Amino acid sequence: MNIYEVLNEQSEKLFKEETIYGIKDKNGLDRVNNSIYGGFGAYDPYPTVSSKAAALWYKIATNQFFQNGNKRTAFLSALYLLIGNFYTFDVTDANLMYEISLQAANKKINANYIEKFINSHISLNYDNMASTLDSGEFSYSQALVFTNSDSIIH
Repeated sequence: MNIYEVLNEQSEKLFKEETIYGIKDKNGLDRVNNSIYGGFGAYDPYPTVSSKAAALWYKIATNQFFQNGNKRTAFLSALYLLIGNFYTFDVTDANLMYEISLQAANKKINANYIEKFINSHISLNYDNMASTLDSGEFSYSQALVFTNSDSIIH
């Protein structure tokens, strides 16, 4: 099971919706993932962690890579990328996160808007960074706990 399958399953649990989950377009998802990290020579279209997270969020939200939960998996994927790079994200309002994904899916906002939103809500997690350097083991220390996830409108 790859990380996107895990995140898609988490999106199902987060919002308690009973339907079919799973990846339906693995090649498309691979292309998106490669586009986030791929560049041309010295050119990197997404040079910062927040720009990579925003592009990932936007590209997953605007496509149908999963059977269900595309918009939810989009923001969970961005959060996973941020946390994996020692950032803490301070938004816990699931409705707000879903609304941003919905606006992206409807092309009312772009990846630049999402990047600005991300940048206004992240900070480096120096404790996790220091712990990783000391122990040599990484911990996803930020729990992904959202308020009002049961009230999300599907």
